Amino acid sequence: MRKDPPFNMEFIYATYILERAEKNGVLIINKPKSLRDCNEKIFASLFDKFTPDTLVTRNISQMYNFWKKYKDVIIKPLDNMGGTNVFRIKENDTNFLVISEIMTNYEKKYCMIQSYLPSVKYGDKRILIINGKVIPWCVARIPKKDETRANIAAGGKAQIKKLDEKDWEIANYLSPILKEKGLIFVGLDIIGDKLTEINVTSPTCICEIELNINISITVAVGEKIIKKGKALNKLAAHNGRPNWNDIKYLLKMWKPSCIIVGLPLNMDGTRQNITKKAEIFANLLKNKFNASVELHDERLSTKEARSLIFNQYGFKAFKKDQIHSTAAVVILERKLQSKKTKLVAQYFDWCQTIDREKIAILLNKYRTNKKIPMNVLIQINISQEENKNGIMAMPKKEKEIIKYCDYENIRNIFNILKNEYKSVDTLSLGTSFDVKTALMYN
Repeated sequence: MRKDPPFNMEFIYATYILERAEKNGVLIINKPKSLRDCNEKIFASLFDKFTPDTLVTRNISQMYNFWKKYKDVIIKPLDNMGGTNVFRIKENDTNFLVISEIMTNYEKKYCMIQSYLPSVKYGDKRILIINGKVIPWCVARIPKKDETRANIAAGGKAQIKKLDEKDWEIANYLSPILKEKGLIFVGLDIIGDKLTEINVTSPTCICEIELNINISITVAVGEKIIKKGKALNKLAAHNGRPNWNDIKYLLKMWKPSCIIVGLPLNMDGTRQNITKKAEIFANLLKNKFNASVELHDERLSTKEARSLIFNQYGFKAFKKDQIHSTAAVVILERKLQSKKTKLVAQYFDWCQTIDREKIAILLNKYRTNKKIPMNVLIQINISQEENKNGIMAMPKKEKEIIKYCDYENIRNIFNILKNEYKSVDTLSLGTSFDVKTALMYN
């Protein structure tokens, strides 16, 4: 849910509607209940060991006493954004009363008053947390000259900085709490060593970080939800040796729970000369960084990568580096999606399609004795399509006569298999563009 404040009743109604979708299995980012519970200004006050001295009130007398105690304060609304209606009141400021009346609507509306933090001149830092993991770079928003507010919308200048020790302390303390509440995408605001806000509705500054640093926060969000990967820049190796400092930096940035290393094998599953090198590399990763490392079969990943690049960008996009990086994504996604086999075996009666013997073995392994054998559609590549690695017939679209020949061929193959194997009893043909032709061939 990406809705800019104000935090009003329309916002509340939207969370009620999204909560109904959530109960039907839809993943909502962020969790609707937590969006209601965690007001961006007040939520931070629950962690008062990190926050500046703060008062939330609509009582002007209490505001006055707070001002006299701290002498230099910030007053801001609880339901707005971008520095809108944020005021700084210094000692002996003659505008205190009128500002207090406006901000509280004559003591009918709550607002927040905080002690002023002089360190804002070094930047109001926006720190992003994705599903409990802290992004190690932040945007420090520097206020322009003679301006109290650092918000970019109010003219603040963005500077990209690494998190300092206090930033990490605050972010690491909050991250498991936010994750438990279903707050997957959050922006912390920190001035100096003080937490001022926890933004849960519409955190910004992703673009500023991505434009300046080799890190994709949008992918960090996406991969958590859709189990998809995206290539980072290639790490160079010299004389077959990787730059371990580069790898160390990436691991610190992303904090992966597991590292996947592609295992090169021949098509029949036998080892190649390079297989041992991949295993040695995996062991070095494990020992150097005390990391969880798994090897995953990389057969046909380069072929699949070529097909993906060609289908999306055309022949001109073929570059060696891009093919390698896309192949790495293919290997990672295979690993991310490999756990589906057990669920398919337990809850489904049909599976389309099987492209590797390994999957067939796993389906058989996870199929309980109480269930009938699973129906599996095998894919037969009769049209020499590069992206068809397994066994499901798919006719070419170009010429109608080729389509008919393909269907005639696949029906003949089906009849041969049916006569030889009793379990072969179903022929699956047809997509939306050729369903009539498929029906002609039963």
